[in-house]
Amino acid sequence: MEGVVVINNAGVTSPRPSPKEREVLPNPARGFVVVTNSKDCEVVVYDMVGEVVYRGVMVSEEEEVDISGLANGVYLVRVSTPALKGGVTYITRKLVKAQ
Repeated sequence: MEGVVVINNAGVTSPRPSPKEREVLPNPARGFVVVTNSKDCEVVVYDMVGEVVYRGVMVSEEEEVDISGLANGVYLVRVSTPALKGGVTYITRKLVKAQ
């Protein structure tokens, strides 16, 4: 599955399929996006120079993230969750913000 990597305590990385696909919709987006299957996940949005423009912890399975204050362009959305056996799962999605 594209974009899913597990990093364990030993620093070893390996692909790991996700039981529930996490998505960022709609894409391209205007005022907000919905992050699906994201309960207890941290969501971080980066601009293309790597600066954090949004960070939050999701409290429900589907949660809106307000992107209305962001400039039009391309962003990366990283969703991270604690994984089994002490690792962390990261899923990264490209997001296009348009008018």
